[in-house]
Amino acid sequence: MSIAETAVVPFFIHAFIGFMSIYHSINFILIREIKTVNTSRVWNLIDYGNCGGVILTVSTAFIFYRFNLLLPEYRLLLSLAAALDVITHFAANSVVYTLVAPIIKKRINLLRKQYAGIFIGSFILLYSLFTIFYRFTLPSTPNYLPLVIIVFIYLFIISYFTYSAFYISESYKGLGFVRNPFLIGGFGMMLYIFSAAIVLYIFSLLDSTNRLNMYYYLSIYGLSLIITVSYFVKFIVEYPSFLHPKWKTFMPFDPTYYAYILAFAFITVTPFFIV
Repeated sequence: MSIAETAVVPFFIHAFIGFMSIYHSINFILIREIKTVNTSRVWNLIDYGNCGGVILTVSTAFIFYRFNLLLPEYRLLLSLAAALDVITHFAANSVVYTLVAPIIKKRINLLRKQYAGIFIGSFILLYSLFTIFYRFTLPSTPNYLPLVIIVFIYLFIISYFTYSAFYISESYKGLGFVRNPFLIGGFGMMLYIFSAAIVLYIFSLLDSTNRLNMYYYLSIYGLSLIITVSYFVKFIVEYPSFLHPKWKTFMPFDPTYYAYILAFAFITVTPFFIV
């Protein structure tokens, strides 16, 4: 790792980090609220996903910054990818809220003074991490194979999340407090697929040297996405399983376990792919 040549961070990345800090804060607050009345371990999955999402948010901002530096003419397209990413995460906020509110049985006021520190702290954390690490450049690699595997898995897991959310939603047509959140989650993840597709498209436009230089940026982005979404996949299956055990067949194995194995394997082989 070395100091990178830096440029002015464009406004859309500042906005992306700001909106994502709001997303993380809302999730944190909602889970704190639900745990005051319901101590089920299923809510921990949102917490874990939220923590992994911090790395995902920062690595996504890295990707946008590096792509903007290499292909500034595609800034508008990158801004669209950032906007779709933000909309997806606010849809996730809506999912959690609509699942939590009927259990708490009270209106959750996110603008209470006691939550101000959470919003401010979240923004400072994300912005500080980005500000520190975007100044460094990661090593290059002569081999794409691990990245191809990571991309395949992350496309599979976000597609599986989308399918599961829509399928479960359709199965609970008469149970609004389950159907509606999962419908929102499915549509939100569809937008995320478009955002990820834009990232991969812009990656494909780079020359061969810069594609090799972007290897570790995209790998960290992909791995953090896989780990984060794995927790949410586990949540959308375990939550309706309380209503009917049949939904456990949607998750014959623990996706988070294999996500961490993948991350460990990547870290293990990384020294062999550094130029």
